[in-house]
Amino acid sequence: MRIQFRTKVLGLVGLLGAAGTQSGCSADPTSSASAAPERLAASEGAVLTVNGPSVIFASGNYTYSAHFQVPYASFQWATRHCFTSNPTADCGQAYSNVTATTIDAYTTQYTKALTYSCVKNGTAHFHVRVIGSGFGVPAQTKYKVTSLCGANP
Repeated sequence: MRIQFRTKVLGLVGLLGAAGTQSGCSADPTSSASAAPERLAASEGAVLTVNGPSVIFASGNYTYSAHFQVPYASFQWATRHCFTSNPTADCGQAYSNVTATTIDAYTTQYTKALTYSCVKNGTAHFHVRVIGSGFGVPAQTKYKVTSLCGANP
């Protein structure tokens, strides 16, 4: 009985060994190292969005949020006060970096105490700039402008 078992096992090993042998394998690579990587489907057409109040009617804490649905999303936040609604205009105030709170892998938020102000004929504004970037996606810059002088509805 032992002889039959050894014969069957050795026969099986011999059969597997013959089946496991590769033949006709090419040494040529199937792709080039210089081939451009494909864009990730999750980031295709991704757009950075920045949300927050467009106008305030009273002093208080106001929250802004940024969302960018890309792998390894990162955000750089900056703010300034200006007497123009144009966030890219030179208004004599430089943007200052601020720290936002991470909500999830794609979202951060920033809360700021804003003061209702109608000085200079109601031209006071608070500007938020967010630069979003992520793996395989070019950086995007978005702005949110809040008027600090809203008329009560």
